[in-house]
Amino acid sequence: MFPGFNPEFEELLSDLEQVSRNSWWKDERDAEVHIDASKLYELRHEEINESKEVMEAWQLMNLFNRFNNLTARLHKVYLNYMVKQFIKQNGYIPNISAE
Repeated sequence: MFPGFNPEFEELLSDLEQVSRNSWWKDERDAEVHIDASKLYELRHEEINESKEVMEAWQLMNLFNRFNNLTARLHKVYLNYMVKQFIKQNGYIPNISAE
């Protein structure tokens, strides 16, 4: 419906795919979601490279923030679209007041 958002969405998907390659959190997530007890045990007993994990977590948080921003803007555009469609069909904006 809103093709102007497609390039940004595709870029986010590409960046997320790139960040997920060889990433500690992807293995953790897969083991936790699929309840792989032996893999979880193995992961919990590995030495942690804090610097690497912080850098990867920072990249992931940045991607989540970008996605959140895109979603918020898309919601705003969609709401405006629905209001315009309502006005087009009904000729007015309903008076909705909190009582």
